[in-house]
Amino acid sequence: MLIEWVWTLAFLAVAGHCVARLSVVRDGGAARTHWVADAVMAAGMAAMVSPVGGPIPLAGWETAFVVALGWSLVAACRSEPLLWLRQAVAAAAMLYMLVTTGTHHGQVMSGPPVVSVLLAAYFLAVAGWSMLPVVGLRAAVAGGATGVLGPRVVSGCEVVMAAGMAVMLLH
Repeated sequence: MLIEWVWTLAFLAVAGHCVARLSVVRDGGAARTHWVADAVMAAGMAAMVSPVGGPIPLAGWETAFVVALGWSLVAACRSEPLLWLRQAVAAAAMLYMLVTTGTHHGQVMSGPPVVSVLLAAYFLAVAGWSMLPVVGLRAAVAGGATGVLGPRVVSGCEVVMAAGMAVMLLH
């Protein structure tokens, strides 16, 4: 139960960070949409792993992630395909977890192991790649913000999200 609270707080911190990033985004709609999508994803992950669940019914989360998936696929055709395809995979993984468990109240994956393992491997790779700027082995890009809203913290949030997704898929 303690680990569920740790993940819940971590995901809520990431969601808060995403909302704070909206105040410094200067390059318009695509970047803002990305941070909104990340905030929704983090809130959904917090609700899914939380021991007390979340205030939004299952159908609400499913709808949010269907919209996020569709939006991400359309956005991938317009600009920054790698960024938006990563968002699409994350939205699809959230839908997969919601549909296979049938709940979001403190219960995590129980779906087909092959799909779970493949998705978890993907998210572990994303976490590893996102960790490189945190430890200074790769430059990070975060739109000119510094400090808590700077590139290393953004990369750290990506690590938390990707690692958390992998853990939820394998749990």
